[in-house]
Amino acid sequence: MLTVEKVNSKMFEDVYKLLDKFGNVKKSQWKNIFCHPWETPEEYVGFKLQNDRTIVGFIGLIFVKREIRGEIQKFCNLTSLIVEEEFRRETLALFLEIREIEGYTLTNLTPSKEVYSICKALGFLDLEEKIKILPTLPSWMGIFSTGDRFVSVPEKIKTYLSKKDVQIFIDHMQAICKALLYVKGNDYCLIFYKTVRRKGLAFNHILFISNINLFMTSKNKILIKLCVLEKHIFHLIDSRILGEDFKGFAWDYPLARPRQFKSDKLRKEDIDNLYSEFVLLPI
Repeated sequence: MLTVEKVNSKMFEDVYKLLDKFGNVKKSQWKNIFCHPWETPEEYVGFKLQNDRTIVGFIGLIFVKREIRGEIQKFCNLTSLIVEEEFRRETLALFLEIREIEGYTLTNLTPSKEVYSICKALGFLDLEEKIKILPTLPSWMGIFSTGDRFVSVPEKIKTYLSKKDVQIFIDHMQAICKALLYVKGNDYCLIFYKTVRRKGLAFNHILFISNINLFMTSKNKILIKLCVLEKHIFHLIDSRILGEDFKGFAWDYPLARPRQFKSDKLRKEDIDNLYSEFVLLPI
């Protein structure tokens, strides 16, 4: 008999028997979606599809509360849908449970073709259709500018941040991303990024920019610093994070399928890539 039940963090070993059959992900990395490094508002981390006593399907859910435009909002990021081939016709049963989740902005950042269609049917909208590839360009201004600096030591970074950004920084200290702080006068820009590989090339995938205006005025210098730190000359950023008014040299790279979201309260621009599978899994 097939049943769908909630999964909590204590069930990791049972679900891992299924997860281990799919993908090139280490056990310690899979565990990240069961034990989040931040406080979560729910006691469960996903749903399992079970055939008698055997787990044959799973979808992870990453919950968090965040302050957006001065108000506390709740997010749920869908991740790691895995179903045994024999039972894939029953995948919809997992999404029928997700449909009952209320009060959350739902995100689906890396949908497969099938999942994209299911989420569309459940009312999800397109969040992002393309990412931008920014090259590292020489900057004479970067050589001669004064009164600005970069900070990468965690304890020093926290001393510059607002209360809101301190919490974001602490929540991601144990995640698989890195932080860089750019300080200019009394202003700062906090950036989270990670290294990814696409078609054999390494990129800095920028996941979050706290101060887009400061980033844009000092973009070349910041990208040069990232290049020096990580030895990657190209940088990936979701188009919505840069904004519609972005001006600068970049290539548009279409996603295989758009990222998706469903929300009664938030706009596309309110949603970044933190507190998601991007900072918990090597994707």
